[in-house]
Amino acid sequence: MNKKRTKVYRTETENADTLPITCGARVTDFGLWTPDVYLDPTIDAESRGLVGSALQDAVRERAERILRVRDLDHEEAVLCLKDTVGMEPIRPVRGSLYSRGPGNAFLFDHTLQIGYAVTPADNARSARPGTPA
Repeated sequence: MNKKRTKVYRTETENADTLPITCGARVTDFGLWTPDVYLDPTIDAESRGLVGSALQDAVRERAERILRVRDLDHEEAVLCLKDTVGMEPIRPVRGSLYSRGPGNAFLFDHTLQIGYAVTPADNARSARPGTPA
């Protein structure tokens, strides 16, 4: 979630429409975390004064990311890695595996590298060829 593009949707107040988001730079160790702010996709970006490419970026970020996560109809695994400059093989890579879905939607900002399955079937485990399912 790009912090600059979604700034217009930020709110300090949690409600039925909001999704919690945390700033990756503030994550010192993975595990339990608390939201920094909430994103409210019901906020109209144009009414907040955005125009031109800033408005287009905010609307696209809302449609492609915020609403996708808010409207999840399945559980998805989310691999979250700390974005580290100069990541060499000898440096330990820190991260965590989370699960989000209906009733448990959340977002991380763009300072973390996020990986998630494209479809619900991508989260399913399949048998190796030649073994029973």
